[in-house]
Amino acid sequence: MNTRIMGIAVLGLMLSGTALADNHGHGRGDMQPGGNPLELTESQRQQMQTIRMNYGEQMRALRQQMQAEMQAVLTPEQQVKAAEMREARQARMQERRERMQERRHHRRQRDGS
Repeated sequence: MNTRIMGIAVLGLMLSGTALADNHGHGRGDMQPGGNPLELTESQRQQMQTIRMNYGEQMRALRQQMQAEMQAVLTPEQQVKAAEMREARQARMQERRERMQERRHHRRQRDGS
């Protein structure tokens, strides 16, 4: 149990570090206005990128393990409902992505890019 709690705490710290490194976790860094609030140097940005890459695979593995353990706690009925909820969330995310792409496309056309 203590190992699980420690793992979750470490994951939280890693995620918060990523947020600091790349503008609130959105992966845009300083490519947008106000995107470098910490005024990181190029060297610091490269170091942050390396750290993110080094921990990325470990974080994915931890996330998968956590999801599997949580799934094992659910009853079969709850598992079905969780799957339905996950599919609905993915559909909403896809719709948002499509709307964002459409807005970018319209913006580019409007700006003549």
